[in-house]
Amino acid sequence: MLVHRLIYALLLMMWCFACVVGCDGSDAASGGGGISGVYSSVENDELKFEFSAGGTVVASMAGEKGQPGTYSVDGEKVIVDFSGQKTIFIRDGDCMTDLQNMYGKMCKGGAAGAAANVSTRTPPPTSGTWVAANEDGAFTIEFVSAGKLAMTMTPSAAIPNARPDTQDGTFTIEGDALYVTLANSTPVVLKWVNGAYESTAFGLPMKFTKK
Repeated sequence: MLVHRLIYALLLMMWCFACVVGCDGSDAASGGGGISGVYSSVENDELKFEFSAGGTVVASMAGEKGQPGTYSVDGEKVIVDFSGQKTIFIRDGDCMTDLQNMYGKMCKGGAAGAAANVSTRTPPPTSGTWVAANEDGAFTIEFVSAGKLAMTMTPSAAIPNARPDTQDGTFTIEGDALYVTLANSTPVVLKWVNGAYESTAFGLPMKFTKK
């Protein structure tokens, strides 16, 4: 898995190296948010991202730099854009990990920085009722007891004769991810970020906020 990620990252950066002036993703929102500095891969310190305070990021492999990209900050999210290739990282102190698990964990100071990092993340909550909606309707998650929940899908009024459907399910927590298995065997993964649960399990990006 590590080898595959590093090969993919190297190929992506080689593509960026070949990019001519004008394909640096300059339409992205400017960055900031206190993440300026050099972040090195915990698994391979030759892979680095250098973030500037002005919203520019440069990737390098073994000292060879690629074309600049851009980044923006949304709370705990850092959205990096290399020529239209966007990657979302989740910040945790002086470290960040991408959702696609392509680059893995990157920290100021690399592996040593990871060992000394002070986490700023809160654990995923497992109580209460959480609601999200997309064009298909509304989705509700209700935590019932330890390891158990119920998920209800209420179809949009535009869908004729559709009725709400409730499925019981079980869940486990791994890091900042909630892994759900519903009674009909449907797996659902939700990521805890910026005080909400996010998921693309239902076809469109959705954010579950507490009711």
